[in-house]
Amino acid sequence: MKIKEILDLFLYFLLLPLVSISFILTPSTNDSRIFLGAGAIADKYYSLPYGWDAAYEVKPIMNRILNWGLYKVANVFVPFEQNHYTEFGIAIKVLALIILILCCWYISKKISFPYSFPIIYLCFICQANFGIIMSEWFAVLFSLVAVALCMEEREEYTFAAGVVMVGVGLLKSITSLVLIPVICAVWLLNKKLRIGFLLSGCLVASCTFFIACMTIFPYSINDMLMSRLIAHVGMYDFTTLIQWFFLTQTRMSLPVTMMMYIPGVIAGGLASVFVLANYSKFDGFKKVGVLCLMWLIPINIVLIQSEFVVYHYIVMLFPAIISMALLFRNGGKKVGALMIIFLLIMIPGYVMINSSMGLFTTYEYTFWHQKERNADEINSQFNLTNQSTLLYLDPGDAPFYFHANSSCHYITPMPIERSTDRWNISHLPQYSETYNCILNYQGEYIVGYIRNPSTSHELSLNYFGEGISIRKDIINKIDTEYELVSDKSWEIYKKRVTPVT
Repeated sequence: MKIKEILDLFLYFLLLPLVSISFILTPSTNDSRIFLGAGAIADKYYSLPYGWDAAYEVKPIMNRILNWGLYKVANVFVPFEQNHYTEFGIAIKVLALIILILCCWYISKKISFPYSFPIIYLCFICQANFGIIMSEWFAVLFSLVAVALCMEEREEYTFAAGVVMVGVGLLKSITSLVLIPVICAVWLLNKKLRIGFLLSGCLVASCTFFIACMTIFPYSINDMLMSRLIAHVGMYDFTTLIQWFFLTQTRMSLPVTMMMYIPGVIAGGLASVFVLANYSKFDGFKKVGVLCLMWLIPINIVLIQSEFVVYHYIVMLFPAIISMALLFRNGGKKVGALMIIFLLIMIPGYVMINSSMGLFTTYEYTFWHQKERNADEINSQFNLTNQSTLLYLDPGDAPFYFHANSSCHYITPMPIERSTDRWNISHLPQYSETYNCILNYQGEYIVGYIRNPSTSHELSLNYFGEGISIRKDIINKIDTEYELVSDKSWEIYKKRVTPVT
């Protein structure tokens, strides 16, 4: 049996089915549950499409619509309010997997190179679970769809690519910058880009979005403008930013992180080195400059956000995949060997970290199982699901478990929580709205991460914070009007019969 036949059998009958099953079985992450809980609130308590804008955590409108769509379809098969967390999570992952397969199939047909489907598919499915189906994950996937559309012969497809790229920007504002790598990728793939049709698609979609904001999405533009401040963009000057990067991402931890958590990035980085060497020899420096620009934009997207969370690096998958496509296109008889090399780079990280059947049982998984049990216990004890409204002072996942409508516009108090004595954004109207909503709340219960260490999650400790001077009135309200009645995964505060004086 030839090496290629053995490799094909391994890929299509063992590896791809295995990683697909693992993808489905791995539990949904906290951010996914935040988005889905918000979608459930919008669907249950508001008329649509206004509800997509009216009851949300701070994310652009397309991210809200996408996650509402996932919730809505999954809810048909596994009713959300029955709290079958595992089954509902599986339904969501199956839907995401279907989207991934369809997109990868289309991308691989238009950005054609040997083993294009398995390479692209593995890049998206073999990465850390807390990056999968996040805004960046979908942004890169749909950006590659835009490139594939630009490879079509008819102009309307290029127009559609422009529309898609506006949608990518509405998943997370900063991902709109990926439009530049899209243009670079089309040129590097030796396809003449109809730039006028691409920009026309962007313009029409942008105008449509603006009209929608003037009519049915009144919060959307202000939320997008606020998102930069919420994400602390601009908090550090360049020198401090670089120091912060090296403090959080040591010279060893960064490449290890890329290989272990997003294996496709390090494989694509290696591919780009070979492609750059080839361009330098035979194609001059024009292609070298374009390829470097295609990498620099995603790198800057990571730097601009300044938080260096692992899933922020997913945008680097775009140039990584295009680099591998360029290398494999010219691989000739070496394609089989190249494929084996890239599998050896990508699969160890997947087996050790990312797989639900991996060698490491991560803290993340065990934490969610405990949280689900605690949520059921809290619901049975305090009946939070049947409260008319709740004040949520947590990172935003509580609505996923308790289902009650948020008493405030945002289901997570980010406009308050992200404002500190060092990064004061109290001048924002969203801050005042949220602040007044909290102070005027008279409901029976408050759900939060405020001060209690037994919430058993280091990221939750002091989330809302009692050490921040601009929040002292809120902390005082909780102390005088409410008492702590549970501290399992969340702190549950119940209204006192007689307030403390």
